[in-house]
Amino acid sequence: MKKYLLGFLLILLVSVLVSGQYEKYPHDSTTPSQDRDGSTVGTGNPQKAASHPKQPQDYPPRWLRVSYQMFGWPNGITVWALFLTLMAIAEQTNATKDAANAAYGSLSFAEAQMEMMREKERARLVVDARHANLDVEVAGDNLIHLIATVSVRNIGASRAFIGRTSGTLITKLRNEPLENDDYSPLDLPEQFIDPDNPLVPTKVYCFPTTTTSTFAECLEEGTFSLHFFGFIEYETLGLWRRKEFGYDWKIVDRNSGLGGLYGLSDPYPNSPRPARDRITYGYWQPNEERDKPEYPISGEREAADQ
Repeated sequence: MKKYLLGFLLILLVSVLVSGQYEKYPHDSTTPSQDRDGSTVGTGNPQKAASHPKQPQDYPPRWLRVSYQMFGWPNGITVWALFLTLMAIAEQTNATKDAANAAYGSLSFAEAQMEMMREKERARLVVDARHANLDVEVAGDNLIHLIATVSVRNIGASRAFIGRTSGTLITKLRNEPLENDDYSPLDLPEQFIDPDNPLVPTKVYCFPTTTTSTFAECLEEGTFSLHFFGFIEYETLGLWRRKEFGYDWKIVDRNSGLGGLYGLSDPYPNSPRPARDRITYGYWQPNEERDKPEYPISGEREAADQ
């Protein structure tokens, strides 16, 4: 702002000087080509031209007339004052904009730092069933139920408070879509999981209405398949997150030699296996559509709570 004030004072000084010089000349509209009584000096009347000689000192020179129009009082100086005022306002507006941008940048940086700190200190749940076996409870040839186990562990730095959970162990026919609307909650021992604690196992049951031998035969032939999926929602440091898991049970042919690759041992290498062992001789393969990385659900959770 100081430079505009100094500029105005300088222009004011020039205006005073120019106006003072201009005031020394008569204030009329005559030009050097006109005499004082309004008659024009021409070459066709030499006597009159001689009787009325030019008086350039009676009319301001060209540079003074231009200077007066630019800096004279009050018209010229008013234009300059208005121009400098607009320039000062524009500069002040830009300065305000730059200050606002700087403040916004500082706020965004602080929010980013806070988000990074919260991401570092939050809980992280790992949900896995790949290293768990499939258990079968039988009574003779009657299949009572199947048992799938999922393990949950918090590898983060904060406590995870458990919200909604679901675990489902189902069978489906070969051409049947994998759909389920039955949200059975997981039987977790606590409503929170602390960091660096051992694995927290939880079991999910399935009750087929068939015999053990029939179930084993259908699995081997692919008549139907067995699937284990669900989700866990948890809150950490004020944020809600959701981890979905999904696995497909894959039967391993004991003659294929793939059992050792998946850490399976065959207790009946040279004799027919019981139906129960034919069902459990396999592994859990992650389902690409169901097994997903965890993701935030803060907005969805708040809407559901309302």
